[in-house]
Amino acid sequence: MRRKISISIPLNDPSEYEGGELQFNAGGLLLTPDQEKGKALMFPSWMMHRVTPVTLGRRYSMVVWIHGPNWS
Repeated sequence: MRRKISISIPLNDPSEYEGGELQFNAGGLLLTPDQEKGKALMFPSWMMHRVTPVTLGRRYSMVVWIHGPNWS
């Protein structure tokens, strides 16, 4: 797997939309960190995650991946 770290940066304020929560499955525990405009959320790319459906408004985000050599 070449993708090592994922970074998600919300580009608009969460008050501008409903839903669209970035969630992580950490060993069966569902984590939903606060999303703040411009605040980078970094996590291992292999960690199970999802974004819930946006039900009102528009959610904008920038996603960045950091790559590296394959694991040995």
